[in-house]
Amino acid sequence: MVPPGSPRVAALLLAAFVALPGCGAGGPKQRIVLITLDTLRLDSFAGGEGRAGSMPLTRAFAERGERFERFYSASATTQPSHASLLTGLHPWQHGVVRNGTMLRPRHATLAELLREAGFGTAAVVASFALHSRFGYDQGFDRFDDDFEREIETGQTTWMGKELEDEFYSLAGDVTRRALAALDALDGDRQFLWVHYYDPHTPYGDSTEGPVDLAEVRAAVRQDPAIGKQAIERSRDLYDRDVESLDRSLGELLARLVREADEYETHVVLASDHGESFGEANSLGHGNRLTPEQIHVPLAIVSPVTSDARAGRVRADVCGTVDLFSTLLALVGLEPPAQARGRDLARTREGTAFGMRRVPAKGSVREARADGTTGTIEGPRFFVVDGERILSGDPQTILLDDESEVRLDPEREQEVRLLFAAFLAELEGGDSDALEDEETLAALRAMGYVE
Repeated sequence: MVPPGSPRVAALLLAAFVALPGCGAGGPKQRIVLITLDTLRLDSFAGGEGRAGSMPLTRAFAERGERFERFYSASATTQPSHASLLTGLHPWQHGVVRNGTMLRPRHATLAELLREAGFGTAAVVASFALHSRFGYDQGFDRFDDDFEREIETGQTTWMGKELEDEFYSLAGDVTRRALAALDALDGDRQFLWVHYYDPHTPYGDSTEGPVDLAEVRAAVRQDPAIGKQAIERSRDLYDRDVESLDRSLGELLARLVREADEYETHVVLASDHGESFGEANSLGHGNRLTPEQIHVPLAIVSPVTSDARAGRVRADVCGTVDLFSTLLALVGLEPPAQARGRDLARTREGTAFGMRRVPAKGSVREARADGTTGTIEGPRFFVVDGERILSGDPQTILLDDESEVRLDPEREQEVRLLFAAFLAELEGGDSDALEDEETLAALRAMGYVE
């Protein structure tokens, strides 16, 4: 972890810092709250395709600001997307291209920059994927990664100690800890990151479940009719988990509203990725780049964006890396030069890029919704081109359903060169994968490693 006085961070701030609004005597207190909602689908937040949204409290809060209907996550996997959000870099730049990989200290994080600017920083995360051992605590004065729920791993020890088997928390516990973190934050400038995990498998653990994704895949392999019923039931349980998340998250949002007169409050609500329930023959998330997995919710509620825009829905394309620059700009900070995103409050035109995870070793066999299996090999990048998601590698350009697409020759060459540049940057970098058996067992139990 890089200390607050690190020359690297100080140099970035020296080049980036501009005057903070209201920081003089008598100026308003400032509070930034970043809320990431793991595995939340766009239709579960906003409704669509004949299905009502499952988050009325969160949706009502979001309508105080701007909602973005064309926001795309940097990856269909937790760690790469969060690393992009916290650094303003694409996965092939920061090196976190799959779960189980360290976020390297050489990348300045949002929390580090805010702390250098005088913000007290705190985080509450809800799953092992964002544990401090992976580097996500960089820049936080307080980082709460204690979990309450168990997932069986088959291991008896953890780093030489007896294994506790606690790998994630549900929304009620996360909100309780988030409110405590707010209480503990001192000073007139505060940054709180809260991560919720409820929509992630196992489905239904907030109510009658749980049903694990492995059970759904087993049913699909057994019989297509049984598999279809299992997929439908898992989606219903998923929605119940989202409803439970909404109720608990509503408590945190209500407090932010109550204290908005005391703090100039900037809230960003974003999903790190979505979930597939049979669409495009896909189940779960991580291996594919379907719309259900990467086209996800985003809302920003802030005095900077909301005064004349409350309830506005924006149609410009944006992506995870944009949130880094946007959050800094909301409190008057310019992002460092290497950040790849844009300030969504100031610009209205953009593009979204990303990639799917890279198998740690060799290839991955993926169970499909029709009972067949597919093979996942190497990286696959994507760019949002108009209304289409173009994915693939420098040799093959595909649509999101994995069918090959024919572009006009000039545009096809542009996309091939773009993906070639991403691949060259990825292959020229390096990363630190945590591949000890205990870490892999925990990630495997949570569905992050196959």
